[in-house]
Amino acid sequence: MKKPTEILTHESAMAELGTILDPEFGLSIVALGLIYDVQISDAQVTAVMTLTSPYCPAGDVIMGGVQSVLERIGGGRTVKVQLTWEPQWTPAMMTRAACEELGWKEMDEL
Repeated sequence: MKKPTEILTHESAMAELGTILDPEFGLSIVALGLIYDVQISDAQVTAVMTLTSPYCPAGDVIMGGVQSVLERIGGGRTVKVQLTWEPQWTPAMMTRAACEELGWKEMDEL
């Protein structure tokens, strides 16, 4: 396998994934807390993520967006998107800015 030519860091991957919006909320999937981790090796990039619900109607679109972004920035690495339900997503996983965007002034309102 050819070594990737692009330097990819956890921070740069998260920044790019932050451009993907959840169609229901209109907010970044990173700000919503849907991306649990991004693991990067010389050969592979793996995103560990969840959805707001197992029945999320936009799940395939969101996961496809994650796959597409990581393929674009991965520098030739294999991309894996791993969906998990542990821990279960809750609104408390959102950033403060996302909560404020939704009109929740205090995290205690969650």
